[in-house]
Amino acid sequence: MKTFKQILPAFAIMLALGGAFGTYAMNNSGGKGALTNFRGHIKNNPLGTSCTESIMCTDVNGPLCTVNGQPTGTQLWKKNDQNRCVDEIYKIQ
Repeated sequence: MKTFKQILPAFAIMLALGGAFGTYAMNNSGGKGALTNFRGHIKNNPLGTSCTESIMCTDVNGPLCTVNGQPTGTQLWKKNDQNRCVDEIYKIQ
């Protein structure tokens, strides 16, 4: 019984630390729960190799991101790994 009373506080501390680190990792994982906002770009040519920076948009599904925020506005795009503006992005809700 004496050994159990000595180990119990150490076990409680380890459990609390594990929970704290687990919660921190989930909040900072950058996964689907994380919102990603960035500048949208206007395509200056059909291939998207020339772009002009515009307003803030997101990659979280929703209405398409446009210059004026209206469905009839010029669509904005996200730059991909090849520095081309070809990935659809969405309006920040």
